[in-house]
Amino acid sequence: PDDATAVKTWVRDRRGFSLSQLSSVAAEFRVTTNNGRPFSTAASPYTLQGTAPVKVDAITVNGSEVSATWTDVTSWSIDVDLAPGQNTLVFKGWDSRSAEIPGMEDSIRVTYTGP
Repeated sequence: PDDATAVKTWVRDRRGFSLSQLSSVAAEFRVTTNNGRPFSTAASPYTLQGTAPVKVDAITVNGSEVSATWTDVTSWSIDVDLAPGQNTLVFKGWDSRSAEIPGMEDSIRVTYTGP
């Protein structure tokens, strides 16, 4: 019984410490490529970049889950295939339970000028 109590106390304390450390790593959910402003490119796929808080586990683009590369704790990059002409790309953040996180959404308009 004493060992179990000690372990529970340790886990509780470590959880509190971990949460306090994560709160210091704040980031908005946003597309940072071209400062989030519309742009044109002749490249497809095109790598877009952004930031997300640590609670974001997965990202979708226009409703489809994509493979994000996490370049640090809060920064991501995603390769997106572009259709000819104007592409409105809507990014959403999801948690580890596959639930959409309210407020974790941003979009950008990319015009594909390539062949």
